[in-house]
Amino acid sequence: MLKAREILRLKHQVGLSLREIGQSCNCGKTTVSETLKRAEKAGIAWSIELIYPVL
Repeated sequence: MLKAREILRLKHQVGLSLREIGQSCNCGKTTVSETLKRAEKAGIAWSIELIYPVL
């Protein structure tokens, strides 16, 4: 879960490429791409709510 969160952060907040995210997270760009696709399909986007959910 933490790696997926970091992938979302690096893509949406920092604006890194798939290859750069893969290098940063120590995973392949295919893993990065699949994680981003799954998050999009689930309706998850990077926002402050991921870090501090409203209770």
